[in-house]
Amino acid sequence: MKCVRLESLTHRVRRVLDLVFATACHRLPHIVIDNPFTFRKIIAMLKHWMLVAAMIGVLLSMNLSSQAGEKKKSERAKKVEAVFGKDDELNAKDSRDTHRALKKSPCKTYAVKLTKDIVYQIDLKSKDFDAIARIEDPKSNQVAFNDDALDGKGTDARLLLRPDADGEFTVVATNRDGKAGKFSVAVVERPDLKSASIYPEKSIALKWQAGKVKHAGSFMEQDGLVFSKHYKAFTLNLEKGKAYRIELQSGDFDAFLVLEDPNGNIIAQDDDSSGGVNARITFTPEAAGLYRIIATTATARCVGGFEILVSGP
Repeated sequence: MKCVRLESLTHRVRRVLDLVFATACHRLPHIVIDNPFTFRKIIAMLKHWMLVAAMIGVLLSMNLSSQAGEKKKSERAKKVEAVFGKDDELNAKDSRDTHRALKKSPCKTYAVKLTKDIVYQIDLKSKDFDAIARIEDPKSNQVAFNDDALDGKGTDARLLLRPDADGEFTVVATNRDGKAGKFSVAVVERPDLKSASIYPEKSIALKWQAGKVKHAGSFMEQDGLVFSKHYKAFTLNLEKGKAYRIELQSGDFDAFLVLEDPNGNIIAQDDDSSGGVNARITFTPEAAGLYRIIATTATARCVGGFEILVSGP
């Protein structure tokens, strides 16, 4: 299509130049016409270079127009689109959360329609309590969970979710302390993201041996960082409906454990549930698949050895 347009523009430019030079020739003094060969040669050279200059101008104009279009398209792709937002308040009369670790906490729930394979960012902010945000799928299965934002700073909650199917999901706004207070919740599209995972490093495959997994590793200065914390990612096949216990133990640092589903959604995280500074997640998958275990630290730039232990059903 561009080739056809370019040929058409070339033809039009050439016709205009021919008319200009025909008019110029008609009005030139007779003294120039006395040497027609030299005159025609000069005219031909002028027409050639003017045609070249005109075509360069056309091409530059087309290129600038194309770049402007691509820039606008890129800006639209990166634009955050609001899906849901609300200012609300938790109080003592609210129903209690159904999550096993939050049964003493009041909660508010919101139905939000989400689309398959689009990454969403969910923020829950409050000055009155330590916010926890959870997402349940249309079958009431938890598909995302977050306590202290993605960077581990402050007491607001933020999570990323990439649904594997269209449907009406439930956003649960609650807290760990059973407190009442005001909050705001927002759901936005993140078209700039392809995955809900914030841990880009290549994963190490873990293998089951006699119904257990045991892996010894370490964090070094050159290992990947997310929010100034070293981490390593591991993959492990888990079966539907079977309970698993995942532990991260270390004598060198305060361990922090994250579990992602096959879409990169954070579905569980833990700091000290395994006693001391060790982390533990107990999890029963609602679907079989290749899950991702993220071993990291609770504080910045810690190095040292660790061990991952997984016990199956």
